Amino acid sequence: MAPGIADMEKLLTWLQQGNSVISPKVAVEDLPGMSKLPQKQILATIKRSQLLNYETIGLRGDEQDREARRRFAGTLLLSYYLYRYHNDKGNYWNSFMETLPTEEDLETMPLTWNVEKVEELPPKVQELVKKQKEKLQKEMELVKTTLNVELDERLFKWAWMCVNTRCIYMNIPGTPSHKEKVTLAPFADFINHTCDRDSSVNLKIDGRGLTLTARQEYEAGQELYLSYGAHDNARLLIEYGFTVPENPWDTVDISDYILPKLNDVQLQCLEQEGYVGANYTVNREGPSFRTIIALATSFEQIYLTISGMAEVPRRLEMLIQGEGDTDMYPSFKDELTTLLRRAKLELCDERESSSLNEASKTLLNDYKQILQQAINDTN
Repeated sequence: MAPGIADMEKLLTWLQQGNSVISPKVAVEDLPGMSKLPQKQILATIKRSQLLNYETIGLRGDEQDREARRRFAGTLLLSYYLYRYHNDKGNYWNSFMETLPTEEDLETMPLTWNVEKVEELPPKVQELVKKQKEKLQKEMELVKTTLNVELDERLFKWAWMCVNTRCIYMNIPGTPSHKEKVTLAPFADFINHTCDRDSSVNLKIDGRGLTLTARQEYEAGQELYLSYGAHDNARLLIEYGFTVPENPWDTVDISDYILPKLNDVQLQCLEQEGYVGANYTVNREGPSFRTIIALATSFEQIYLTISGMAEVPRRLEMLIQGEGDTDMYPSFKDELTTLLRRAKLELCDERESSSLNEASKTLLNDYKQILQQAINDTN
């Protein structure tokens, strides 16, 4: 959600006072351009001193901040800093902090959901939510014990989510090599994500600060986007609280349907060949090569050599080497179709509900499209 007019004006004034520059051709309301923008147009330049990171906290922090800086990595340091100073009108970054999302704005993140709502998501996505909750809890305990302070856990959770949804991972000048190199960038954090890198704005950080440049020509009123990376909807939902319809990077993890078909010797064979692990997926192009190899292995009778190694059958070796295809396995297509239909039923169809929020619906719809397309292509 974009900040209020008063908060936005305060932020722009503060940026201007720090010698940062925002192009007059750019407005903030889902960040459209006010007028046509040519390719390579500089959209914004945020000075190094106004970025919030390991380096700048060291320049402006007190002894407690410096202790946190010595003890914590990038995102945890920034989370603690926002937690400590979020309501401090005298803090140098207060104008920036007042534009950060509210707790209500962050309710699209599964980290804020109750158990029942999380259980509406596919199991593998639920596992990601669980890991994220465990990471947050671990980091809160680390702050408490390291600095010997009490924490308002709800407020710290808000700060932690603000940082993890808005930080930029880049080489921050002055940051030691063993520290996580992240920064919060006022103004740049308003820009939404696109899966299409070519249509996104270019972001660069150097010794002078951060610069946003138009990678292409934009029409007046056209929204500007950043590419956060090649993220599937599961990651976007967990880390940012949104999803992208027909996300080209989406994959469906069907490991739970592949692994039960494999015995210990077959798993050993896959491990020897580099194809073992709970990462058997289907994407918009169909099953991954790992998935194909794992399913093909389930048809093989595999023996151990005297030395205890799995002897790779010639047919499977040909498939791995690209010298053959799945037609060598007469039942492969039928088994794959059955497996995909079961995955679609259990991961998508049985989870459809009017109570799902839009982000969850988009995730499940994309999964359904991917699995149905794979079923169609297999037959």
